[in-house]
Amino acid sequence: MKNSLIAICILLSCLSCKKEKHQTFADELRQSPEQITFETKTLDLIASLRRDFMPISEPGGSPLYANSTIIEVDSQDIPESIHLIKHFIIHGDEIWETEFTKINTLYSWAIRGSSQNGPKWGPDIEVDVVCEFELNGKTHRILEKSTQIKATF
Repeated sequence: MKNSLIAICILLSCLSCKKEKHQTFADELRQSPEQITFETKTLDLIASLRRDFMPISEPGGSPLYANSTIIEVDSQDIPESIHLIKHFIIHGDEIWETEFTKINTLYSWAIRGSSQNGPKWGPDIEVDVVCEFELNGKTHRILEKSTQIKATF
């Protein structure tokens, strides 16, 4: 009985540490800048999140689908060396961390990364979106706050 009680205490302690670690990382991600300026260019993030509830989708709606587009705000060319790495979608202290499943150069001033099969959060809730990318050999993160998860019915 004593060993069982000790095991339960250790388990609860580990779960508490894990939650605290997630909260700390969520707070760290939310400290990312909303714009990044380098040389004469300013980068911004535009995110789009949705879930599909059409009759052909799975019961309870599809998993989250996310698009993040990094744009140069004055439509100047962004360097070809930009490389999208990860998506972080933050809901409270929960984080969906995923690599991009598809990357497209839309224009010389915009690049979009997509991720799919996320959590079934929402719809009609707001989350924070962070895009991690590499530029000129340095890793950056950029944030869009309060992005609404939309639904297709």
